Amino acid sequence: MSMIKWCDIDFLHTVYRKLQKREEKTGNGFPDSLVYQAKVKVHGANSAVQCFRDGLRIAQGRARILTPDDDERGFGKWVHSRLGFSIRWDFVGNDRCTVFGEWCGPGVMAGAISQIPRRTFVIFALRVGSKVVVDPEQLQRIVSVESDEVKILPWHHGLFVVNWRNRESLEVVARLLGELVSQVEDCDPWVKQEYGIEGVGEGVVLYPLGISVWRDFSRLVFKAKGDKHRKLGVKDKSNRKKAIPLDPQVAKSINEFVDMFVTESRLEQGLEEACGGVFDSKLKGKFIAWISKDVLKESEVEREVSNLKWIQVARDINRRAAQWYQGKIGES
Repeated sequence: MSMIKWCDIDFLHTVYRKLQKREEKTGNGFPDSLVYQAKVKVHGANSAVQCFRDGLRIAQGRARILTPDDDERGFGKWVHSRLGFSIRWDFVGNDRCTVFGEWCGPGVMAGAISQIPRRTFVIFALRVGSKVVVDPEQLQRIVSVESDEVKILPWHHGLFVVNWRNRESLEVVARLLGELVSQVEDCDPWVKQEYGIEGVGEGVVLYPLGISVWRDFSRLVFKAKGDKHRKLGVKDKSNRKKAIPLDPQVAKSINEFVDMFVTESRLEQGLEEACGGVFDSKLKGKFIAWISKDVLKESEVEREVSNLKWIQVARDINRRAAQWYQGKIGES
């Protein structure tokens, strides 16, 4: 059975840059003004369940299919033993749908969400064929929640009108997003409302409303993170909140590029994703490969504006990751 993967979500400046390049090439790169709405970016392990009308279900991590015997953080076992939701097939119109969410809670990732009582599958989207559903009310109609171990993530905040053709309009959106992200980082609002727990939030994801075709949705959705989760931050030295950047950061050297992308948060995420949070010399190569792949994926526009090729930075990325991992082994 093949994977049905969730899309890689870019930052605002990356989406803007890609649309600019598409516009320069085709003359039709910018969409009309779109209305966006935000959800809190839950800091968990991206996971999914392929559900079939005949009752078959397939657990997925971000990059591979999971089973109870070949698992990641117990998600495969949970899906096959006590999946806490069912699908109302009359609302689907297909024999298969894929439910996407974050597997989060104790021992999965850091932040406020790690303090909740038990591991939980927080649903943020569903895909049926080439269509995607993100609206919480629609998700509630399709997904019947049957356990406290399953939540459907609500909208957070109001609407954002994004005019991709108008730089001044985008700057207004960027400022508003900077304020919103800072609030979420200070205290994850969903975790506080749902569980009464206060702690650091990761950021937000902005979903384009009315865009249900997967191909279009996947290139227009974007994320914004706080600087405790991403070194390209939103605060200056006086601690005032800044706008989310509209332009990619230019690295003046290879070392500066490595500093930009091999951050503590990415290293910690790589440890969780690649090694299950375990420092083991046998897993060092797997960890380095994960960091390298993740930086390659997220740094496309930064490499372009910095006039750097991947071959120029890859060795230093790997070296920095290896040094960090080896140092942690020595501490343990």
